[in-house]
Amino acid sequence: MRRFAIAAVVAAAAILYTARLNEVPPFLSTDETAIALQAHAIATTLHDENGRFLPLYFQMYENAWFHPGLVYAMAPVLAVVRPMPWAVRLPTVLIALGNIFLVYVIARRLGASIAAAIGAAVILTLTPAHLLHGRLACDYLAPIPCVLAWFILLIDAHRTQASWRFVAAGAALGLGLYTYIASMVTMPICVGLTYLFLLATGARSIRPYALVTAGFVVAVLPLAVYLVAVPQVYAGFVARYGGTSVDLDVLHHPRAVFSAHLVAERWPIYRSFFERSFLFERAETHVMSSTYTTGVFLKALKVLIPLGLWQILVNRRTPFTLLLLAVLLVSPVAASLIPEKYAIDRALLLLPTLVLVAAFGVDWLLMPRPSFVLWPARAMCLALLVWMIVQFDGFYRTYQTDYPTMAAFWFDGNHPGAFDPIIRQHRPDDPRFIYFSKSMPRIKDHWKLYLLRRGRTDLLKRTIYFSQQDIHLYAVRPGSLLLTGADDPVERSFLRMPAVRAVEHVSEPDGTPSFTIFERTTWSGFDRFDGTYSAALEVTCTPGAEAACASIPTTTACPSSETITVTNGLAVDSCGYLSQSDVNDDGRYVGVSNFGTPVAGTFSTRGMFLLSGSGVSGGSRYEVTFRVAKRN
Repeated sequence: MRRFAIAAVVAAAAILYTARLNEVPPFLSTDETAIALQAHAIATTLHDENGRFLPLYFQMYENAWFHPGLVYAMAPVLAVVRPMPWAVRLPTVLIALGNIFLVYVIARRLGASIAAAIGAAVILTLTPAHLLHGRLACDYLAPIPCVLAWFILLIDAHRTQASWRFVAAGAALGLGLYTYIASMVTMPICVGLTYLFLLATGARSIRPYALVTAGFVVAVLPLAVYLVAVPQVYAGFVARYGGTSVDLDVLHHPRAVFSAHLVAERWPIYRSFFERSFLFERAETHVMSSTYTTGVFLKALKVLIPLGLWQILVNRRTPFTLLLLAVLLVSPVAASLIPEKYAIDRALLLLPTLVLVAAFGVDWLLMPRPSFVLWPARAMCLALLVWMIVQFDGFYRTYQTDYPTMAAFWFDGNHPGAFDPIIRQHRPDDPRFIYFSKSMPRIKDHWKLYLLRRGRTDLLKRTIYFSQQDIHLYAVRPGSLLLTGADDPVERSFLRMPAVRAVEHVSEPDGTPSFTIFERTTWSGFDRFDGTYSAALEVTCTPGAEAACASIPTTTACPSSETITVTNGLAVDSCGYLSQSDVNDDGRYVGVSNFGTPVAGTFSTRGMFLLSGSGVSGGSRYEVTFRVAKRN
């Protein structure tokens, strides 16, 4: 009967977690797309997108290296089906379902009743943050099965003293290091908690300590060797997470990581994960982690968690339950290293640990007691269950209906809506090239994955990515399609050009413009001032009575290497000191400087010429002159 009950819970969870998985979330995000591309490459070639053979880390972006767990979990799926959104997200769904089963097992191992253990599985199933991340093809949930498996193996090892269980417990934590960046902090802490647990249970022999350590080291050894062989992986981690007002380079500056300054600075962030309003009322976090209609948990847990803590500390206090509370307290430590409150995606270990505490609240309500107390307690338990179901129903309806509209922008926009018309208009034998603006974030990855999904990879070799500076429309074949972002500089410039015309505007589910598809017209005019120009900026300022002069923004290339590029009659300043404006057929240019003052002049293809102007901005008077000469 108990097996049927937990099987029914997992089956129901599978329905909830897979319903409309192709449509909700609305589109594949940048990270989902990058992970899917790597998984497809591994499934089809055994190499990653960069040509590395079965790597232990995947270079998704320039300095961003992802852990391998989810990629290798996804690869078998994409070996047999195309990278549809449901297929890309299926491995994460399976991880979530595994978590639901494992919390049931742990609750039973900790002495909770069968009903309370089933309750733990039900509560985790209905936990909003768990469902949201369980339907997202990102690796935030991936460490949780490793920690839960470690917990089960450690309990069993203590009871049976079986050597292999101690080794397996350590190995589970070691494998967790391959799942997600936060596990680099969480797993070593759990190893330390293992030693404390063994000490608290009276283990004086070195044997269990050595066995756990051996399992952990054996699992970690390949990772350590890889990090030494490919040092740019660790350097990428430090560069990516180093801009956090503290040096996170633990190898070279360990004292900074363990300093009192860090603890004081990060304490408010750590504390934010336990704020009552965040946990139970409204999860004010990233839209991928919240619908903003509930907290991280359902409101009924405001009652069950305090009851569970009472039950653990008064009636079920054992080394195992105290270990559970210790894991609960360390769950947000890794997330607290980054100065961002409420980032629950980095602290998802909070979910199963608090759910297990809540399960002990169910256990307390269902404890044998005199009948005049028993039935009110059971009635209260039933009322809390009904409350959870009612609130979850509202959350789930919002998630399936309103959330795709609300979250579409954060999932990188309606790429399918932009790509489908382009694919439909290009048969396999169509000689036209397709042009995509580089200003659209990660457009190459989104386009490649979508072509894999549609079975049209033949279009990859006919796709050209352009910038405003390097597109020459006179060389683009009439009838060719060009894709830009909505209301970005490329689109705004194209809308003023006779050489192209907008043929389709693509919108988000809420009607917000996201992309524009242009078509090359038959216009064959020639912009004789097109080319690249060197520019030297001179600024003089007379401050006003109560105003100070503003300085020009500087970078390593600006203003020393400033260039003005004229493409299709449109002038673009590489440093942004001049507004984007048209160059007329006679070379006349009228624009605005970054100070807000007018600038005008006439372009010439020979010698040096001036673009200049003056005006008052912010109470000060500026004289602005650009000395310009054509390079090519």
